[in-house]
Amino acid sequence: PIFLKKIFGLQSTGFKNAIADTEDKALQTIVYRTVIGTLLLISALSAIWLSQGAFSLIFPILCAVILSCALFELYRLCEAKGYPSMKYLGIGSTVLYLLAIWADHPLLLEQGVLFFALFFGFCYYFFYGDKPLLSLAMTLFGIGYLTLPLSTILRIIYLDDGKLWVIYLLLIKAATDGGGYLFGSMLGRKSLAPSISPHKTWEGAACGTLLAVLITICFNYLIPSQLLSFSQALFLALALAILMIIGDLAESLIKRDIGVKDSAHIPGMGGVLDTVDSLVFATPFLYLFLQTLKVYS
Repeated sequence: PIFLKKIFGLQSTGFKNAIADTEDKALQTIVYRTVIGTLLLISALSAIWLSQGAFSLIFPILCAVILSCALFELYRLCEAKGYPSMKYLGIGSTVLYLLAIWADHPLLLEQGVLFFALFFGFCYYFFYGDKPLLSLAMTLFGIGYLTLPLSTILRIIYLDDGKLWVIYLLLIKAATDGGGYLFGSMLGRKSLAPSISPHKTWEGAACGTLLAVLITICFNYLIPSQLLSFSQALFLALALAILMIIGDLAESLIKRDIGVKDSAHIPGMGGVLDTVDSLVFATPFLYLFLQTLKVYS
């Protein structure tokens, strides 16, 4: 079109080449993200399956590393916005909290870890630093936003058939995130939340949700001790898919407020926080769902 050539100062050949280059870069991005996502999924599934006996700490350690990185990115983003935090207190408390879940010992109560985090946070500001209210609020926000909900994945893995349920959760994440991105890139027309994340589309969300339903129906027959009815499986798939989309949008809301596109600059994935954001609401929901089944079955 003439107005586009005037705006970009391109002749028709140059304009076509620019469009072709843009399409090639978009395709390269899709392929790159798909490969990186597949490798990460395989690594996570391997860690889950190997985490037993003498290697029982593999998965908790992996969770601690991932959560610590995600928290560090969150605190760094908040500091860029001018919100101070005690990031090392938040990260240290997170590691101890996960250790308390793994140990399952009365002397390592998770509530005790949270109590001492708050206690030492106040004690620090008795002598050092400024803006204690804002700093403590941001530190506890990180723990409440990431540590508490995502740590429930450890509680899931220690349930009956827990490893299979964690694998199922990650497959649903791959379906909603990867499938939504892939099909949204190819078919997307209408933005899901234009003011928060304009590249997420209704078409991508619908395709990701459909994949989640198909995976759930197939996966349901692999867990004989927790066989769901069709309505239960459908409800679980839809709930997890929707919660994962909301989790993704919630992190996008934070990034939009701060003014950044990604939480970090890791090739193919953005940041660790960008990778785990969709699990924030879905993971505790799955844990509550499984516990409810256990009580009423």
